[in-house]
Amino acid sequence: MTESELKTYVDVSHEDGVIESEERKLIYNVFDFSDAHAKDIMIPRINMVTVSLDATYDDVLAVFRDSMYTRLPVYEDDKDNIIGLINIKDFILTEDQSAFHVGNILRDAYYTYEYKKIADLMYEMREKTTNVSFVLNEYGATVGMITLEDLLEEIVGEIRDEYDEDEEELIQKMSEDTYLVEGSMKL
Repeated sequence: MTESELKTYVDVSHEDGVIESEERKLIYNVFDFSDAHAKDIMIPRINMVTVSLDATYDDVLAVFRDSMYTRLPVYEDDKDNIIGLINIKDFILTEDQSAFHVGNILRDAYYTYEYKKIADLMYEMREKTTNVSFVLNEYGATVGMITLEDLLEEIVGEIRDEYDEDEEELIQKMSEDTYLVEGSMKL
């Protein structure tokens, strides 16, 4: 049975009331998931919240507070050079703040490439027990990152937690013939 035939069965089942709209969408998301690449769903580097390897305890604390993330990518020299990540659990267990160095709590980074199929990436991340993968371009520069949550959201839709802020609409109608469109919107 081809993908097209299976989608036809899903559509007919939906029209006949056998499956609900949400179930239909979930099934279609699974089809799309198998075709998508890392570059299609990654958080672009420009939107990544990072800390420097040389950051002080107070610097890191401020970034954790402002971002509300539990993991932060760490770079050395420039943001193209992600060398690992730190976890807030390791950070709060730091006993001597005056002797703090990011390198002491640095965890290894897991890397992938832009054209990696996300179904394969999800399997690899599960095998490596990692929640974050940094996406590299053909020159080895960091172009983005993907979390396990990002991968799951491709199948089940948006997963919101208590710290997620309300997102603005990607397209806002300003007047009868004027719209404001988010620049990072996928066409």
